[in-house]
Amino acid sequence: MKPVIAALVFLGAVACATSASGVDPRLEYTYNSSVNGVIAVPEAAANPDVCKNLAVVATVGDTQVGRSAIRPSKGRCSYQIDNLPSDKDVTLKVQPAADLKCQDGSQMAFVSDSQGPLKLQPAEGKLYDFRAQCGATQS
Repeated sequence: MKPVIAALVFLGAVACATSASGVDPRLEYTYNSSVNGVIAVPEAAANPDVCKNLAVVATVGDTQVGRSAIRPSKGRCSYQIDNLPSDKDVTLKVQPAADLKCQDGSQMAFVSDSQGPLKLQPAEGKLYDFRAQCGATQS
């Protein structure tokens, strides 16, 4: 009887530890899907340091997931996010540093031709590109 009670307590604790998004951060290294892509920036900002002022964030609900890396590549930034969960709605966004501005002084925003969240299969890799948008014009 004691092993049954211990098992129920353990299962209850595990159920409570799982976030509302259904993603358990303790299992991050068991997730094996990834997203790769490029971030096109305006030519005026296309120096190697611009990539240091960007972050690509993946979320499931309100929970940040994955491990991201950004590198300069041919006047753009290439990125990769590993350790993403499968069968969940994963939302990607580019977060520019506050001091990264367009030539007109406005805050740089980033958009993608792909709309909505991604749903990855186990061990799947997808491409997802972004481009900078300044004011009413796109670059």
